[in-house]
Order: sequence, then structure tokens, then C-alpha cells
Amino acid sequence: MHTPLQWDRGFETGIEEVDAQHRYFLHLINRLGQELQGAQDENYRSRLVRELFKFAEFHFMSEENLMMRYGFPGLADHREIHRQLIEELSGQVFFSSLESLLKTVSEWFVQHTVTSDRSFGEFVRQRIADGDVA
Repeated sequence: MHTPLQWDRGFETGIEEVDAQHRYFLHLINRLGQELQGAQDENYRSRLVRELFKFAEFHFMSEENLMMRYGFPGLADHREIHRQLIEELSGQVFFSSLESLLKTVSEWFVQHTVTSDRSFGEFVRQRIADGDVA
């Protein structure tokens, strides 16, 4: 059973666009957890998982574009972390239980957001404060 994640200020990067996407990402994780408990239609369940997967791809591309724009030196490492999650989610979608997928994406979201994304946010905020806007 999925325990819904609660938004925490610790998830905030200070970049409005990224934080809005993170809020929606968290919403999708929670919605998937709720819907999967009662949804019997396998096609619907599959589409919910694909929605989460597609949003993750979109969000990662968006973050990476911001990193490029501001010259974030950790872009290559961050991109690799994103690639690994997409690869893991791809395998989870086809080979594992939905509970396992939810656990993986929930844990990843919390860990990644409070570490890697926060450091990216600090970098961008500093660049903006220094007037080094791309």
C-alpha cells in the first residue's frame, strides 16, 4: 500500500519552474498510488504508469535545458542520474509490480529532489544573484 508523499519545503529548489514541476510530479506519484488501489481496468492502470513516465521524461529534459542555459557544471552527472531512473522505470513498467514501481519512484523523488536538485537550484540562484543570467 502506497503512503502518499507530502510536499515539504525541503523539496524546493527556489526555481519556480522546477518547483512547479516537482509539485506536479509528486501529485502524479500520489495519484498513481491512489488509483492503482482500486482501478481494475488494466489498460487504465497502464496508462497511468505511462503518464508518470512521460512526465518524468519531460521534467528531466526541462531541468537539463535549464542546466545548460545557466552553465551548471554538474549537468553530465545529473543527466546520467535522470537516464538511470528512466531506464529503471522502463524495466519496472514491464517487469515488476506496481507497488515496487511506486516505492522506487517515491524514494527516488525524495532523495533526488533534496540533494541533486537542491544543489542545482543553489547554483542557478547564485548565478542570477551575480547577474550572470544566460
